[in-house]
Amino acid sequence: MKSFIVGVTGPIASGKTLVSQYIAKRYSLHHIDADKIGHKILNISEVKNKIFDTFPFSKNNEMNVIDRKKLSELVFKNENMLYQLNAITWPYIIRKITEEVSQHPRCVIEAIGLFKSNLYKKCNRTLYIVSSREVITERLTQRSIGLGKTKQILNMQEAYFNSISEVDFMIENNSTETDLFLKIDEIFQTWK
Repeated sequence: MKSFIVGVTGPIASGKTLVSQYIAKRYSLHHIDADKIGHKILNISEVKNKIFDTFPFSKNNEMNVIDRKKLSELVFKNENMLYQLNAITWPYIIRKITEEVSQHPRCVIEAIGLFKSNLYKKCNRTLYIVSSREVITERLTQRSIGLGKTKQILNMQEAYFNSISEVDFMIENNSTETDLFLKIDEIFQTWK
């Protein structure tokens, strides 16, 4: 089976998951979600211990687990802490994605850090999903994320996207799902 890997990236609430799920279903590709992998690796003892050592405040002592909410609140306020967390987690995330790609050579990789981590180099094609700050804020409000936290997250995530110059296609997602899916289908027609 010939390998075909599509990388999908974009800020929080831009529509990465919606796009990735649509591509996976419509074009029979396996969906790899870096965020879900990131959550799973937090249960690996080695990762957990490194996080506890670096961010002791993130430990829920009662259950010996990472308090993801507490960790998230702090790293999205401090760029250096976010960098430290990524330095711990991304090598494991990349390893798991590489394993999954070897098992599913026809896949879509959804990752906010697609370019920052160099995962894009594994991809035949890349898509950058972009939405206006207003639309993203509205979507996050519907997820009960406050305006202050939304601004923090978006400001921190800007570093992921400032240097994206090698993306194959940028898709604007400020309208309807139907409009978004039509744009994806148009792009896929050019890849045949």
